[in-house]
Amino acid sequence: MVASISDEHFLIEMDPRATASATDDEDDDHTSRVLDAIENPPFDVSVAVSLAEAGLIRYFQPHYNEIFKNMFPGRRHKMLETLRELDLLGLVVELQSHSIRVRLGSDQVPTSIWHEAKYYIHFDGPDRRSDWAMRNWLTPDK
Repeated sequence: MVASISDEHFLIEMDPRATASATDDEDDDHTSRVLDAIENPPFDVSVAVSLAEAGLIRYFQPHYNEIFKNMFPGRRHKMLETLRELDLLGLVVELQSHSIRVRLGSDQVPTSIWHEAKYYIHFDGPDRRSDWAMRNWLTPDK
């Protein structure tokens, strides 16, 4: 199947139970950098396609691709560097097929018209996942 990337979004989730770890100025600076990245993406379309492809391969677990099937996200995947530099916690790849009325699936994933693969992408530093915001996200291959 051939698909296209129609939307790119940054999602913001805040855990109401978390203790603040940045000053207001640091938070404003980070927000500005991320918003600038939305307006002027720091990666080209080929990187976005590579991220989506790798994420979907890990999610669907096809028989024919051993590189990303069990090893994404991984420390050696350069395509994740921009996301980590922006201090983003994760990557979500969503695949919808309702407009073409096709249900997609694999041996590992039940068929559906909507799929969402979520990946935690940080390798170093503190584990900033929370039970509230990122439960059931796939962790990186260290």
